[in-house]
Amino acid sequence: AKHGIVGVITGMFKVTSAGVSAAIIFGFIGALLFKPKG
Repeated sequence: AKHGIVGVITGMFKVTSAGVSAAIIFGFIGALLFKPKG
């Protein structure tokens, strides 16, 4: 049971970190694309 709980927590952290990384990357790309010229 302990291992299962640790697995769930680890999986949540992996998914969360992936989501945060994607949000940062997309935000950065969006800032570059939609940045006003000049």
